Amino acid sequence: MESKKSGRMWSPTHVQVTVQRARNLLTKGKHGTNNCFVVIALDKEKYQTSVKEKATDTVEWREKCEL
Repeated sequence: MESKKSGRMWSPTHVQVTVQRARNLLTKGKHGTNNCFVVIALDKEKYQTSVKEKATDTVEWREKCEL
């Protein structure tokens, strides 16, 4: 990206991510439920959501992170 004022190139230093939900999940656990979580990795940084235990086919987190 280029700044119009200086003409110099710059790169973003971070990204903000919101994990909203997962739908249509396949059941892998016993009793027709799952323990669900999301892992986001960017270069060497990593973020993991909370674990939603005994979830069915749809899970909501609404968790934000910054990498």
